[in-house]
Amino acid sequence: MKKNVIFLSIFTLLTLSAYGSSDGISKDPKAIEKGWRKKTIKVENGGENPTVTQLLRAFHAVWPTTAAGHILEMVGDRDFFVDGWYDGSSPVFVDPQDYCTAWYNHGDTSDQNLEARTYERENGHMLFAVRIEQNNPEYRLFCCFYDYNPEKETLAPEDEPYKNMQRKSPNSALNYYLGERYDQTIIVEEIPKDDSAWFHHYAWDGMKHTYHHTGRESYESEGDAEAIDDQEIEVAPEEMWNEDAVAARVREYFDAVNKTFAEGSEMVPYDLDENYYTTYWNEILMAVLVKEGNQNDVEDMFFIDDNHWTAGMETPLIVRDVKVELTTGSMAEALVTLEEKNSGDRRQFTLLMEYDRQMWRIQNWLEKGRDHSESILVQMEEYIRD
Repeated sequence: MKKNVIFLSIFTLLTLSAYGSSDGISKDPKAIEKGWRKKTIKVENGGENPTVTQLLRAFHAVWPTTAAGHILEMVGDRDFFVDGWYDGSSPVFVDPQDYCTAWYNHGDTSDQNLEARTYERENGHMLFAVRIEQNNPEYRLFCCFYDYNPEKETLAPEDEPYKNMQRKSPNSALNYYLGERYDQTIIVEEIPKDDSAWFHHYAWDGMKHTYHHTGRESYESEGDAEAIDDQEIEVAPEEMWNEDAVAARVREYFDAVNKTFAEGSEMVPYDLDENYYTTYWNEILMAVLVKEGNQNDVEDMFFIDDNHWTAGMETPLIVRDVKVELTTGSMAEALVTLEEKNSGDRRQFTLLMEYDRQMWRIQNWLEKGRDHSESILVQMEEYIRD
């Protein structure tokens, strides 16, 4: 793994030449990043144990890229790309069973690179992952994840393993390593502007990747990892690591919301953030407020309103149901059903909860299933980056 991470880091900025699309389908990774979670993909003749190439071909039929196109063009020419890969002269490497990648270097062109791999699940399914990087005309880097169902021969989108990752710096860039054969670790490299990188490690448990540790090294021994865990990760104690504790905290929050927005209340809404939201949320919120204070044009302002605390619903709110799923030692998801007391209207939201500062706190609101793309936190992050 150590060799692979170093090798991929060196080649991350190698370039892939641009190929035109004869079928007229857009090959813009921006469209893939925005839409891949919404489409299930049929794999023709996938069978019980398809190769990574078969799955990539199905992915490419729905979400074409020049990089995947190059892999699939070259996949039959084993001598060309396998023999040349390790001396740096080949743009493509394919392990037919579970790993392939394409990097391309043609002088001063700079477009895309792509990796894809599979992980066998204990229930007979597969996890299929695709990492796409675009360098021009604008930089873009993301991963797509799917569950392959051999009975249906379909790739169904599923959440990124690292979707709840706690960044160490709000404005850091992210890089991703999917691992190679015999190494099933996923590593998310976080690169702050003015600091050395952090590496968030996700280990494979036979069905999925689960958070393991965060450290300063791309690869560490278990002893190093345990030491870093103690220093960097706040884990909920046993008495707080249960669904009831998370649900109680959610109900406490909405009770505070009702009191804050009650007629005649002198309570300050921003106190809700300090008391019920994570440290990271408050850092992002403060950055938004600072940027707003420096704006000269009203059209450039973010305008934090009541949606920030109530998701647009009218108070007082009644919490009708809270269903909690514990995810890692410091993370949980709460599916909350809210009802407006005055109108009777009901809506559901997912609150991502994190154990932070010795308490369960809100990390983010998700209003549509588990889609992060339009969440309040993401909107604030995008505002301070623009």
